[in-house]
Order: sequence, then C-alpha cells, then structure tokens
Amino acid sequence: VEEVVVALAAVVPLIMVAEGWDDHSRARRRTGVDMAKNYLNSLAPNAIIFTNGDNDTFPLWYAQEVEGIRTDVRVCNLSLLNTDWYIDQMRRRAYESAPLPIMMDEEKYRQGTRDVILVDRQSQPVDLLEAMAFTLDDENLEQFPGQKGYFSLPGNTFRIPVDSAAVVASGLVSPEETKYLVDEVKWTLANGSGSTPSYITKNHYAALNMIANNNWERPIYFAVTTGPDSYLGLSEFFRLEGLAYRFVPLKYPKNENPNILGSIGLDIMYENVMEKWAWGNMDDVEHGIYMDENNRRMVTNIRLQMSNLAETLLKAGDPERAIAVLDELLRAMPEENVPYSRVMMPVAETYLQLAADTAVAPQTRGLSQEQRDHAWAMAQEVTNHFMKMQEDQVAYFTSLDAEFYMAAERDLQFALQIGDRLVRVMKYFHASAPETKALEDKLTEMESAVEAHERNLVDPGDFAF
Repeated sequence: VEEVVVALAAVVPLIMVAEGWDDHSRARRRTGVDMAKNYLNSLAPNAIIFTNGDNDTFPLWYAQEVEGIRTDVRVCNLSLLNTDWYIDQMRRRAYESAPLPIMMDEEKYRQGTRDVILVDRQSQPVDLLEAMAFTLDDENLEQFPGQKGYFSLPGNTFRIPVDSAAVVASGLVSPEETKYLVDEVKWTLANGSGSTPSYITKNHYAALNMIANNNWERPIYFAVTTGPDSYLGLSEFFRLEGLAYRFVPLKYPKNENPNILGSIGLDIMYENVMEKWAWGNMDDVEHGIYMDENNRRMVTNIRLQMSNLAETLLKAGDPERAIAVLDELLRAMPEENVPYSRVMMPVAETYLQLAADTAVAPQTRGLSQEQRDHAWAMAQEVTNHFMKMQEDQVAYFTSLDAEFYMAAERDLQFALQIGDRLVRVMKYFHASAPETKALEDKLTEMESAVEAHERNLVDPGDFAF
C-alpha cells in the first residue's frame, strides 16, 4: 500500500506540470524587454522621461544597462525622487545623459528638508523660476506653533516663458503646429482629481525645478503609466508620441475623447508604432505565449494608445493610416494570445466608421471600396467577438440565484450597456446592413433573458428579508 501511495504522490506533480505548463511558461515571451525598448525608442534624443512604478522603470533600466539601448535618455523615477540619494544620482552624468537640471544645493533637499512644500492658493500667475527661488530661500521658512517649519510655493498658478523662434528651430514645434504655439505656458498646479493641492512632496517639487531650469532644451516626457497625480496639472500641454507624453509649449483645443490628454503627434507616433515598436512575440500565434495579469494590463494601455492614434488620424482626414494602425494592433496583439477587453470598443467603432459611406463619415473620403470592405470585415470580426463576450456574461449572470445575481447587478448592466453602444454605432454608420439587424436581435435576446430571469426571482421565497 505504501508503494502505491508513494507512486500516486509522485505522479500528482507530474500531472500538474503537464496540465499547467503551457499556461505558465514564459518561453518566447519578451514583452518586458521589447516594451522597454518601445518606451525608449519613441523618445527624442537626450530626453528625460518621468516614470513612477516598477513595471515602467526596471525594464527600461535593463534595456539601457544590459543591452545598451538609448543610453542618451535619462529615466527619472518619481517615486525614488522623494529621496535625497536619488536626487544626487540625477544630478550626475550617466552614460551619454548630462546631469538633470535640478538646480538645488544638496543641503536644500537633504532628507528632512523640503520633504513637503506648502502651496499658497493665490491664483496670480508666478514665474516658475521665481517660485523656485522663493522656496529655496531659507529666509522664507514659515514657522507654525508646535510644529516644524515649512517652505512654500508663493502661488498655485505658474508661467514658463517660451522662446518661439528657438522651439521652432529646434524641431520641438513643427510648422503645422505653430498656430497652437504660446508665448508662455501658464497653468494651475493640480492633483489627480483636478483640484489644487495644499502641498506637494519633494519628488514633484524636484520635477518642477527641472522643468523651470530646463528652458525647453531637453525633451521632457511623462510615461503614460505615471498617472494624473504625477502630471502636475500640465496635461493640456501634452503631446502623445508613443508610450509617453511630451511636455510642449502648445495649447491644443480640448479633445472630445477623454482618453486623449493634450494632443497626439500624428507623424511622430505613427512612425514610432509602425517602424520602431517590437512586440515581444505577442504576435506569435503559431506557438502562442502566456500573458499574465501584468502583461495584459500593459497590453490594455498599448491598445488604448493605438486606438487613440487611429481615431485621431481619421479625424485629421487620414483614413488610410488609421486602417494601417488598427490592422497592426490586431496583428501584433491577437486575441489568441491577448484576450479582448473593453478597451477594444474604440477599435470596433473606428473600423465601423472607416467602412461607412462618406455621407455619414466624410473623413473616409479617398478610401477605395477594397479598403472599405476590409475595414468592414475587421469591424465585424471585432464587433461579433465583443458582442459574444457580452452574451456569455449575461448568460452566466442570469444563471445565478437571487443572492449572487443581485451582487452582479453592476457588471450585468455594464454588459448590456456595451451591447447597446455597439448596436447604436452600427445603426448610425450602417443602418441598413443586415449585420446591424442581427446585432440588434442579439441585444434584444440579452435584454429579454434578463427580464425573464428577474421575473423568476420576484417570488418572495427567494429573498431573505
């Protein structure tokens, strides 16, 4: 008996390995390294890029330190910028990168000094360099009864002068963008919720110090993964060029798409995406790769930025390049390796618009019938797959008992809203297509299933009052 038990015990791990190996193997997966290269290769020469967490910092360091990729770029992690030793590092040369323009003596940022900077909420614009000088003057320490003293910024609205001729000559601003060029960048400091903070921490103060002293000489970027808390209220002066926003002296009209901050450098980003980006074998459908939760989150961000690029290209009257970007998105990140999520909604909608007649989609003028047919086929592929996801969710939710069904109400309604959105977009751009009627019928069936299930749950015996 003991021999049988031992044999069975030995077989169990082997079964687990055999059944789970393909779901957990990292073989052929190079997403971390390739995405790091994509970040770096999307940046202008001698750039500074602000990052925030582990996943947008360590891979970039690896690419630079081990593979020697873009060592002219300085990666500056905002989380670490809260420490004096890291500010020391940023003020030293690294590879081809000159020291960062943090103009503070060491004793001004030593740990325990200027860890927190108060923000005066008066709204009169203050020159940012003058604000830095005020805060660095030890004579301006504010004492509070029973507490330590604090330094403060003398306002919450700042201005940075712009030498128009210099920024155009340097290539920072293209001739087509000069209509958006401003004489000075004027903005109000803001946190992630859009309100003015009562204080900022050392990392954000150091970032402001860099921006103030940079004088538009080195390109400054914020990684798209840093988040609104790290943008310092500057997002209306952002230009997306890949996986990072470049801080530019351009005031763009407010974008209708809430997922786009500032604007998109169409030519720059198109070249980066289509010619420079690598995909870490995500596009290897033949062998497949395992994409864990972190990788899937990363892909969500990439799909979002590429769909934003395609949508903006279409609005700019460039439908051919819009199709090319969407096609590359589907090719490089196929559903077989990276399952679709809600972020694919804009992809389906832009394809549907590209396939539409110019009467309802005038921006598509110039597309051949072959290109429209291709866009329609891709739109159907994504839309049908996406609708099937919602149908599966509704079928699952309507199989639940009352207690669990009520807990899933929010997700259920979200699935119905997505289905309704798909139908409305189809009806707007392709009102007479039989595929539109078929999609609407699916939505009706989903809604009917929900109504029937809720009627069945009305019996008070199913509820615990």
